[in-house]
Amino acid sequence: MARIYKTPVIQKGSVLLNSVLKDTGLYFELEQRALLSKWTQVVGESLAQKLQLVDVDRGCLYCKVENAGWKAEISFMKDEIIEKSNEVLGKKLIRDLRFTH
Repeated sequence: MARIYKTPVIQKGSVLLNSVLKDTGLYFELEQRALLSKWTQVVGESLAQKLQLVDVDRGCLYCKVENAGWKAEISFMKDEIIEKSNEVLGKKLIRDLRFTH
């Protein structure tokens, strides 16, 4: 007699959760927010001390800088930071970087 293996409830639950997250757009938000914990990996330790990632929303990084001099310097690195962010995420989710006060 052959055994019948059922899919564990946990696996079914995770599939359902992923589906709900994707349908509501929250999956995209969660993927972006992964950058908050990986920010040092994106910009490096020394720059992470000068450039703080405050929020990620709708493909935009919102960063706080130490002073106006650093803001000008980092503006030149904007494209590189966006590219590295997308590389760390494994997808092209980030399109812009803005500074907050």
